Amino acid sequence: MKRFLLSGFLGLLLLPSTLLAADLDELLAKVRGGETVALEKDEAIAMLNRARPETPGSAGVYVNQVKAAVVAPKFHGGWPYRSSVLYHDTQKVYDGVKEAYTRSSDTIYLFATICPALALGKVQEADEIREDLKNKDVFLSRLAEANIKLWKQSIPPMVEVRKKELEKAAKDAAAKEAAEKEAAAKEPAKEPGKQ
Repeated sequence: MKRFLLSGFLGLLLLPSTLLAADLDELLAKVRGGETVALEKDEAIAMLNRARPETPGSAGVYVNQVKAAVVAPKFHGGWPYRSSVLYHDTQKVYDGVKEAYTRSSDTIYLFATICPALALGKVQEADEIREDLKNKDVFLSRLAEANIKLWKQSIPPMVEVRKKELEKAAKDAAAKEAAEKEAAAKEPAKEPGKQ
């Protein structure tokens, strides 16, 4: 185990200096400009791990995951619809990404709004975003069109799984609280000064 951790750490240190100099946004600009960016697995992981979100909170993390999916789909292609951040903080992600798009008008934010909209059941809005992308960013529009069927099929079941997890967690918390109250009620009262 130690050898694996050490080799993984050393692998990140030994990445080509050109990759270390390039950040996620630079690579995204290259891809959007039509350049091919070939990354090895360790490079793709390091790229996402080094990226600092421009948008605060879970929305920023999610946007970086979406950017990584665009740059390195072989290693990060599932982030737009499989991100745990999307299912744990769906409304926050949706609101944060929409706000970021309002502030910057970078169409990556518009693209990154599609899956959160679907996760919130806003299918018509997701379709409107795709239509809007056709006029604003041909590259991201094509990417959305290539993935929308998968996203529409995959997101609702994941939302249901998360909903069930939250319901179970709430029931478990209520049961634990009830058990603690019951146990506390059964404990004999201690007299002051005695232990």
